[in-house]
Amino acid sequence: MLIVAASCSPSPSTSSEPSTTPQPTASEPASSPTESPAPEAGLTVRLTQVVPNPPNLTLSVEIMSDGQVVLGGNPWTTRSLTADGLDQIGQEVLAAPLLQTSADYPSEAIQPSDPMQIVVGIIHPLWTFTIGEGADAVVVTSAAWLGDEVEALYFAPSPERKELDRVANLLVGVSDWVGADGWATSDWTPYAAASYLLWVTVWSEAAPEGLPSVVGVTWPFEGPIQAFGETVAANEISEGRCGYLEPSAANVVVPILTGVAGDVGRLANAATDAGWVGLYLTPRTVDGFPTCDDAAPWLPPYPSS
Repeated sequence: MLIVAASCSPSPSTSSEPSTTPQPTASEPASSPTESPAPEAGLTVRLTQVVPNPPNLTLSVEIMSDGQVVLGGNPWTTRSLTADGLDQIGQEVLAAPLLQTSADYPSEAIQPSDPMQIVVGIIHPLWTFTIGEGADAVVVTSAAWLGDEVEALYFAPSPERKELDRVANLLVGVSDWVGADGWATSDWTPYAAASYLLWVTVWSEAAPEGLPSVVGVTWPFEGPIQAFGETVAANEISEGRCGYLEPSAANVVVPILTGVAGDVGRLANAATDAGWVGLYLTPRTVDGFPTCDDAAPWLPPYPSS
């Protein structure tokens, strides 16, 4: 039995002629040359992973065009690449032939050759590469590679999935192969998010016995927790609500979730005075990932329910 669960100033004049240009007086400070604002950084590549049972969308890594790298984990961390480092990313990752066109590479199960091999469940995590932004973005999804032995027994051959898994792991381990001259900063530091996503699943049923309670908690927003944000998804027994928090508000929510679930970054269920809720808090990346729409397929109520 096998179970696998599987981010020029102008030159000074040399003329001896006196200048006829009005000179600044003591009450009129000289103005400095106007500089063009630096271009806004755009997304170079983002890698995410969906982990099944229960499904959960997580950031693996995001790299912006100005060199900022955000690495997912607990906690998220950040570091900056130099132009040389960005070139290395381009050569080793972005130039991969399978990342030139949007495509989907799912796994294809086959019947085991040995009838005694009974598979209870083999579920692949799902990689998603997003390269660039807007209408021209390339989006490639691929079921993760579970190792040569497992794949040979239970899945149709897929050199594409194996190669994309290799490229995904290159991105995840970016600090292991980008050389010292590729980094503008010496080490990873905690990532300070400018925005957080808070997802609240509101259940209409009575709270299960023994569920931790958030009754009496003072939230950093108006109204009760079950009215937070906007409704994004719903079914006959639950409603998924979502909204965004500034860092100061998120800092209030973090210890509440820690008290309920022991950690943040996973769904925490808690009793309220009106029933019970599921709570999920995550930082967002430089370009605002995840959005409520990004999170909706992977948090209750799930689309299939």
